[in-house]
Amino acid sequence: MPGIIERIAKTTAQAYRANAELKYSVGAPPMANDPTCTKRAIQTVRKVVGEGSLIEGPPATGAEDFAFYAERVPGVFVFLGAGNEQKGAVYPGHHEKFTIDEDALETGTALHVQYALDYLNE
Repeated sequence: MPGIIERIAKTTAQAYRANAELKYSVGAPPMANDPTCTKRAIQTVRKVVGEGSLIEGPPATGAEDFAFYAERVPGVFVFLGAGNEQKGAVYPGHHEKFTIDEDALETGTALHVQYALDYLNE
């Protein structure tokens, strides 16, 4: 991709008798969940909050720093639903009015603990 961007920038600049220089930096690597960790996480969610609480969504394309960890140690990245219309927790992350239903913190903690126990008991 950097080569394509550089070629387009330079040829466009040349058309206007100008120069272009590309400084390309790579952010976080792609986040790829480890299959074994993913299977364990699904089982943990079903155990802690029940079958109907698990939503498997499409792959997300946003960057995530957790990917640096997952390059070195198998891992799984999940989203914990923390919205609640009755409590005004309706705005997406990075929105100036973003907030969460803090009751979700208890669920998130329980999921982490159960995942660790399941891992240690395998």
